[in-house]
Amino acid sequence: MNRSKHVAVIGAGFAGLGTCYYLLRLGYRVTLFDQNEIGNNTSSVASGLVHPFPGQMARISLFEKEGVSATRQLIEEVQKHSMERLIAPVKMLRVAVNEKQEERFDHLCKIRDDVSDAKECFSFIKEGKRSFWIHSGMTIFSEHYIKALFDLCIQLGLDFKKVAIESPNECADFDTVVLTLGAGSDRLLNLKERGFKINRGQILQVKWSGKRELPSILGKGYLAPSQKPGIYHLGSTYEYDHLDEPPDNNRAICDIFRQAGEYLSIQDAFEVIDVKAGMRLAKKSSYLPYLNRLSNRVWILTAMGSRGLLYHAYCSQLLASAIDRNHVEMIPNEMLLE
Repeated sequence: MNRSKHVAVIGAGFAGLGTCYYLLRLGYRVTLFDQNEIGNNTSSVASGLVHPFPGQMARISLFEKEGVSATRQLIEEVQKHSMERLIAPVKMLRVAVNEKQEERFDHLCKIRDDVSDAKECFSFIKEGKRSFWIHSGMTIFSEHYIKALFDLCIQLGLDFKKVAIESPNECADFDTVVLTLGAGSDRLLNLKERGFKINRGQILQVKWSGKRELPSILGKGYLAPSQKPGIYHLGSTYEYDHLDEPPDNNRAICDIFRQAGEYLSIQDAFEVIDVKAGMRLAKKSSYLPYLNRLSNRVWILTAMGSRGLLYHAYCSQLLASAIDRNHVEMIPNEMLLE
């Protein structure tokens, strides 16, 4: 492969920056385009939670070991070049909010070595609910991480242009074009008509009045520490209406606190200081990202959904390798299919 080839990456979120990093490591020249600053769209509202068991019934995600491993390895590499802590030191708890979830996590305790019954009594968990430790889970300080990843890419030679790209045809001077726009991909490719869906996710930034540092807590929603001491992310919503509107503070606060009341006993100890909203793109038929070659020179990585941080490094690495070898068959069929 001729390493003098020039790649345009469109979209400066986690997936876009991950792709830039791996392409730069392979020796490519890379230019990153985004109409906003880095991580200004969906990535800006990422809570930072990475674990193998999302969803109501905590089904084990496909490629979860590859995803967790790749994410951890990339963050550890970025951490070497950053003065900021990128992974929170707290543990991760999953609260079973009903009997079916209890049974599911009891089963996971038997078949997985990264899940165990949290036998401790927690005053911040709603009385009568059982909790389980997820030892493979981690909470990433998203704002610190995306800035540090961008800075490392700049050190490796990345060229960043704050420019809106409306079509891959605008990048005719590049050997390869990679679309990593997330929900913005729909603007270029009209993905809603091809089996994809968009929803808005809102999260709250809340101030915790207690003195004890809280772990990351997953229930019907989640609580995750931010990089600011005493400030947590409380989320989230899945909204399929009013997608083009700004954050709806009243709706977000009402919906998220109602969810939190099913697994937390400390809602009254939180003060809402901000509401953030971002768009998620996902396949209607699968939670896996969409990774494919659209033409001889155009590739796409999108539809990260709510599991973007779980898959961003793994998929970025796959994509860079597929581009390097010009071999789409390297990508798992589950990600190729729309």
